Amino acid sequence: MPSPVAEKTATLRSRGAAVRRTAIVNAALDEFIEKGFAAARIEDIARRASVAKGTIYLHFNDKEQLFEAIVKQEIRPKIDAAAAIAASGGSLRDFIEGTLLPVLDEMAHTKRGAVIRLLIGEAGRFPKLAEVYYRVVIEPGLSAIRMLVRRAKQHGELTGDLFLEFPQLLVAPLLLAVIWKGLFERFHSLDVNRMAHGYFEGVLQKKHANQSKSIKKGR
Repeated sequence: MPSPVAEKTATLRSRGAAVRRTAIVNAALDEFIEKGFAAARIEDIARRASVAKGTIYLHFNDKEQLFEAIVKQEIRPKIDAAAAIAASGGSLRDFIEGTLLPVLDEMAHTKRGAVIRLLIGEAGRFPKLAEVYYRVVIEPGLSAIRMLVRRAKQHGELTGDLFLEFPQLLVAPLLLAVIWKGLFERFHSLDVNRMAHGYFEGVLQKKHANQSKSIKKGR
């Protein structure tokens, strides 16, 4: 059995390694955003993280693994939290107003949105990035949305199968906001919150519009 001193030393080493790993991931994120994935160099990431170049290779094999670590650190926790809320049994409206809209606003204005813009710009040359993002973010995200949409249909919040067949539509404003902020904001400012509120209000009101049409036809 290890002595208390040995256990304490091992714990400190583990914590130190975790701190260095986080510093490396943060440095890689800044380097990728600043220079792009292709132009970013491991030695520059190491310098930014204040570690030796070899230290990075103790944790990551290449830049693709660094990108995956960024996605898991910056994006996946948001997906997991949203999925947990979606599974809790609340309404679609509550999910949109309490979870989806705040996430959209944050993604549009923080480095997390820059990760998506980086992916869009670089995935053509580095298809592994798209594979990583799809596996880590898109698949679990779409699964949670489908579950939420099914429950919304059962409770009468949605009609038809459009959002069940195309769950991507529920996050369409997020993608538009992220792309717009990165490419066109300097030409034309986009009120992300107003746009998203209007979009989702239209989604939720569509049921009532269809009901009104049915009533008029019945007459």
